[in-house]
Amino acid sequence: MAHTIQLLPLDSSFVQNLPKHNVREIICNVNRKWQLRCVANKQTDCSIPKRTSDYYKPSSWSHEFIMSMGDNHEKEFPNQNCIKKLEEAVKHMLNDEGMDPLDMLELIDEIQRLGMGYRFRKSTKCALDRIICSEKVMKKMDHSIHVLSTSPSSDNMGARFLQVHIFLNFKDHNGNFRGNRVQDIPGMLRLYEASYVAYNGKNILDEAREITTINLKEMLEKIDVKMGTRVSHALEIPFQRRMQRLETRWNIESYAKKDGANRLLHTLAILDFNMVQSMLQRDLQEVSCWWKDVGLANKLYFTRDRLMESFFWSVGMVFEPQFNECRKGLTKVVKLISIIDDVYDVYGSLEELEQFTDAGERWDINALQHLLDYMKICFFALYNTVNSMAYDVLKEQDQIILPELKKVLSACH
Repeated sequence: MAHTIQLLPLDSSFVQNLPKHNVREIICNVNRKWQLRCVANKQTDCSIPKRTSDYYKPSSWSHEFIMSMGDNHEKEFPNQNCIKKLEEAVKHMLNDEGMDPLDMLELIDEIQRLGMGYRFRKSTKCALDRIICSEKVMKKMDHSIHVLSTSPSSDNMGARFLQVHIFLNFKDHNGNFRGNRVQDIPGMLRLYEASYVAYNGKNILDEAREITTINLKEMLEKIDVKMGTRVSHALEIPFQRRMQRLETRWNIESYAKKDGANRLLHTLAILDFNMVQSMLQRDLQEVSCWWKDVGLANKLYFTRDRLMESFFWSVGMVFEPQFNECRKGLTKVVKLISIIDDVYDVYGSLEELEQFTDAGERWDINALQHLLDYMKICFFALYNTVNSMAYDVLKEQDQIILPELKKVLSACH
């Protein structure tokens, strides 16, 4: 407890707080009579943490709003047999050994950009393997920059060998870019995007990126509007560094305006996009129900209630339909991490956080008795959610993931 001297005039009930250095002057003032008294004044003790009052704004994505979103896409779906026929038609094109290799690479690239790579993973790999293993095809592609279109966006590691192999043929004996290549804007654009999958030791792709960036910027005002839009889009952020799900939407709309676009492929892309969106919507509603049941948003009012942002991050990691359980699990982990982050950065005192850290490292429910109320519910929610996720994986996949989950959460302390 601390004390301050308060001066109370005899002719007034008004309590006046005065600085300590003025006390002597006031006491010595003979023209006015004062009555002195000492009053205990509560100040923040060093053992009591100073809580911030500047908290986060409520989420605009309420549970009620998320649950009210209608699944309009399902009403537009044709029967599954129709989708299956379109898918089989695309597989038939990928399995066509007589197709020109450059056309095949163009097709694979379009499939990837339209967000359907997961549907044709096996057929795509077989097509790329045929190209790489064919000496005749490789010689033919030595003279085409278009071969680089697919390598960066495919999952086939062997295809990445093509990047350096072909780029060497784009340079003259002095090491400069051949003049006829500079005018090939589509090929230049693909080479630019391919350069962004470079890793340590691939300096030649760094060189390709530098050259293509300069040339594309110089040609931007000289090309038609459609190609200019594609070039500007890629120069802003290359394909490999964009969120795939958002890029898919942009590519579907852009592909519809392309001359010679494959309408069968475009139709399947639209149906696939809407189907995936419906599944993502259901996943979001499920995790929203989980978050409401956990109740941390109401109890820990100082934390960020940002479920939608956590889900969006998870979609950026894995949007494919078959990974819905992974996506929902990631959302839960990311959401809990953000809560823990706010407990540490916004609210908790050093002593409280040391106790919370100890409880997390011990992973013992009995540690609750040493925590304050707000930390008890936080730790309990964390403990139950993580253990439940670990149990589900053990039951369904016979894999023990609890130690790894604990490591991830410990890294957030």
